[in-house]
Amino acid sequence: MKIRILLCLMLVILLAFTISCKGNDTDTDTSKDTASDTVANTDTSTDTDSDTDTDTDTDTDTDTDTDTDTDTDTDTDTDTDTDTDTDTDTDTDTDTDTEPKPEPTPDPAPVDEEITLFANGVSEYTIVYPKGNEIIEKQVKDLVNYIREAYRVIVPYKAVEQYKDVTYKEIVVGLVRKNVYHAAAQMYTSNDFVLDVCGNDYVIYAPNDALYSYAFQIFKDEILTKAVNNAITIKPEDGFLYRQSEYKDMNYASYVKQKANASSFNYEILSQAFLDMSFTAQDGTTLPYRLYMPTTYNSKEKCPVIVFLHGAGERGSDNISQMKNMLPALFNHTDSALIQNAIVVVPQCPYNQQWVDTPWSDGNYNHDNVSESNELKAVVELLEDIRSKYETDTDRYYAMGISMGGFGTWDLLMRHGDMFAAGVPVCGGADLSKAELLKNMPIYTAHGTWDDIVPYGDSTKAMVQAIKNAGGKSIIYKEYSAGHVMWDNVAREPDILEWLFSQKKSPVIPGEGENELPPTGVNPFS
Repeated sequence: MKIRILLCLMLVILLAFTISCKGNDTDTDTSKDTASDTVANTDTSTDTDSDTDTDTDTDTDTDTDTDTDTDTDTDTDTDTDTDTDTDTDTDTDTDTDTEPKPEPTPDPAPVDEEITLFANGVSEYTIVYPKGNEIIEKQVKDLVNYIREAYRVIVPYKAVEQYKDVTYKEIVVGLVRKNVYHAAAQMYTSNDFVLDVCGNDYVIYAPNDALYSYAFQIFKDEILTKAVNNAITIKPEDGFLYRQSEYKDMNYASYVKQKANASSFNYEILSQAFLDMSFTAQDGTTLPYRLYMPTTYNSKEKCPVIVFLHGAGERGSDNISQMKNMLPALFNHTDSALIQNAIVVVPQCPYNQQWVDTPWSDGNYNHDNVSESNELKAVVELLEDIRSKYETDTDRYYAMGISMGGFGTWDLLMRHGDMFAAGVPVCGGADLSKAELLKNMPIYTAHGTWDDIVPYGDSTKAMVQAIKNAGGKSIIYKEYSAGHVMWDNVAREPDILEWLFSQKKSPVIPGEGENELPPTGVNPFS
């Protein structure tokens, strides 16, 4: 009996314990639900104040277990910290990605400094120039050779694309750097050159490619001559060309004349106003030549062209001797502005060759029995090359020559009369039987009556008469009481340049049964 009572008591205790455990499980679950609600409230809140309110509610509502409340508070604090970090990161990323970076803006004007181009035989500067520009490249190489010979300094140089391959210190030729545009813009609308210090660079700029030889020559004359003990330092005020009115609007021929300080140009100084060029014809004949480009040249205006053929004494390959005779006097003429605004081509005939393969002492010759020389063919090809590269007035091509070049001028007019508007053959010979071809060609010719090299009676005088007999009325003939060397007399004639540059090709006059004249503006020879 006692055993039964004991078993019942144990059963009651076990049942009570079981009920008590179930009650505890329910409370724990409730606590968990409360904690979940607290987290949910915290996640949906965006402010720290909201999180604090949630914590207060949780403390008030939950009485079951202090430890549980503490855990809940810790969880809530952790969530709050996480939210704060997330907000901070988001703000930082947004600011970085959406704010544009400003482009670097160049100064409106370069800051000029005192610069040292070279010292102690070492160049601190590299010459940079436009890639693919053959004319400028040749001028750069000539300048580098000049500096090496004159100052024993080797200056590095390289062709570059715009704004690329930049070195620290540069002599900038042309518009290949952003920092030189300001200096170039100073003279962009005029015909001046730019020589200027721009920051730690030096700028050489010319109005067009063909005129860089002038800019380099002025650079030699006005900048390099400042060298002391083979060292040259340039101050900002030495960037003189657009700052000093002495040189403003001065064309290069006037500059050369000023430097020469003489009544007439020395031919070596005059040659500096010409590009040093070379031309190879299709048959392989090579002619060095000098090319004068007017400072007023631009691609919108067409220039007249003069080809000048020198005499026998100036043959060779130095590309300067052909400048000796007549040209200095023409460039010193009172009307020199006319020739300074023309393109002038001066080829040089090689040694032991002639513009026309005929004895000079014979005077006139039989055109049909004398083939056109390779050298004269090359001259014609050269003129065609000039016409293809530059804006030229095809109605105003002129041929001029002295002595051997006088023969060449007559020959050009007889064989290629459709190319020229006028000719000036001086003390040369021609073919009397071809006078008919030249009766409508404007010609200004001259000879010395004491000439013992090319007899005037059997050359110029006889040809002039033959042209007049053929009906020619556009010929001017001058005789001088002088020997063979009389070309400067012609160059000083007051009317020579005005007459020459006033000549233009005449329209074709139709013969019987032919069509009317071509429309106005049409070149019948093109």
